[in-house]
Formats: sequence, C-alpha cells, structure tokens
Amino acid sequence: MIRFRLYALALAVTLALPATACSKQPLPLSAAAAAQETLARINQYRQSRNQIPLELDEKLAALAQEHNLAMRRAGRLSHDNFQQRFDQSGRMMCVENVAWNALTPAAIVEDWRNSAGHNANMLNSQIRNAGVAIDAPYATFFACD
Repeated sequence: MIRFRLYALALAVTLALPATACSKQPLPLSAAAAAQETLARINQYRQSRNQIPLELDEKLAALAQEHNLAMRRAGRLSHDNFQQRFDQSGRMMCVENVAWNALTPAAIVEDWRNSAGHNANMLNSQIRNAGVAIDAPYATFFACD
C-alpha cells in the first residue's frame, strides 16, 4: 500500500518576542480543559464553515502533547520532527498548527483564524480526527484524516 505524504504546517506567534522571553501568565484553565475548549472552538468554527466536526483522537493528542513538551524543552516554537509525528499517526494526511503565548483557547483559535495557513489547516476538509495539547505558553493542534 502506498501512503501519501501530504501535510501542511503553520506557526502562530502572538508577540514578536523570542519564546524564551515569555512573561505572560499561564492559561487560566487546566491544560486538559484548555485543550478540550480549543478543540470545541475549532469544531464550532468548522461547522460555521460547513465542515464536519473533528473527533478527538487520543493518539493524536499524545503526539501533540509530546511536541508541546519538546518545544518547552527547546524554549522555542517549532514544527521539529513533524515527519516523525506524521509517521507515528499511521494516517495518510496530517496538518499541524502551533502557537505560542496565546493566553486562552479563544485567543489561540482567533489567531489561527487570522492566519491563512492556520485557517486552511483548521478548515481542511480531509481531516477527521484531531489532538490538541496546551502546555502554556505553547499549543499544538495535530489533525489527520
């Protein structure tokens, strides 16, 4: 079987400061609640644009969380090792949005809506499953077919 390797990446930074200079407070919600709310807001947005809602996938959420931890350790926003996450997903197509220093799920989704690449990823009609991880100040949305 041939797996197609189609994927898209996007970055969002809410301030023009290096990630190591973060001085903002963490999200007011627990990390799990913030991740759930972020996915709910993405799904509301998708439905408003006639796209089906995404199903939470625990494997994709774990991959997103691992990436958040890697960004925290590195002290910078990145898509490093995306190919590895894609391969581990076992899927045919994946997209990824990352964010830094957005303080609420609403701000994360709004920032992504205002960026052409992020917006295209959230509204991609081929994705069906997603994982979201919040590890303030980092956020990762990893979604696949």
